[in-house]
Amino acid sequence: MCSSDLMGVTLLDIQANPGGATLTVVNGYRTVLVQTQGATSPAGLLTVDDVVVSGTDTTFVSAPFEPHALAAAAGDPVGPGERIGFAGWSDDPSAPRVRAFSTPLLDATVTARYEGVQYELALTLAGGVNGVAPGRLTSEPASEDLWFPANTPVALTATPQRGFSFSR
Repeated sequence: MCSSDLMGVTLLDIQANPGGATLTVVNGYRTVLVQTQGATSPAGLLTVDDVVVSGTDTTFVSAPFEPHALAAAAGDPVGPGERIGFAGWSDDPSAPRVRAFSTPLLDATVTARYEGVQYELALTLAGGVNGVAPGRLTSEPASEDLWFPANTPVALTATPQRGFSFSR
């Protein structure tokens, strides 16, 4: 997960002066621990640089400021149509599930938090032609994958594609 062409040397605070330049040199790699919290079966819920984390956590070394791609699954399946939902990242609660991460100057731990039961609203639109769906479903509250927290009222709207109509 760490690029082999990086040397683990980071130059900081570079300033030109009449006699040349001054700078700070940070030597070495940093350790990053990526883990889950609150999941019942956390194996396979995380990926780091498109590599699936097979256990509950993974540790890798990285040069400071080296970019990585972190991804957490939308939920931890606990049964058919039921999961514990992704709730946020420990280091940046507003960050999306799939995010860029830059290695800090110090060792770091990044935790994907899972909490709250969610249920899947499993619906399909039937009657498409040649692989074209007859319409689209939207929900209020909005959800890309039609998973909702327990006890959430949901309104659905089915909108036909051009050239299609819905019948009763």
